[in-house]
Amino acid sequence: MIKMKRKHKKRIHSALYYAPRVLALLIGLFFLLMLFDLPYGFTLCELLRALLPGMIIILAILLTWNKPRRASLVFLILSLLYTMIGFAYLEEHVVGVVTLPLIIVSALFFFNTKSEFVL
Repeated sequence: MIKMKRKHKKRIHSALYYAPRVLALLIGLFFLLMLFDLPYGFTLCELLRALLPGMIIILAILLTWNKPRRASLVFLILSLLYTMIGFAYLEEHVVGVVTLPLIIVSALFFFNTKSEFVL
């Protein structure tokens, strides 16, 4: 019988495996902190507008938890989307602070695409 060679997969440590996931959750929770910036007597529309960015990020990480290639693409699209929306409403340095962590998460997920998780 001929033995088939297994594809060589890089092994990745658990800290590097969970780093983009935890970072994405922290970014989502940071965006949810914008809720405390609302003035007294805010409306439901203002509440949803404050919660929407954080909820989108948390939903994205929950849906793509075990799919790093998809997660990399989703977070890259989110960073581009936040950049386009942000330049209309925010200053340039604020846009960088918001989108740079999403680009880092996307890059970390991209590096995890070809890896195999080991404890």
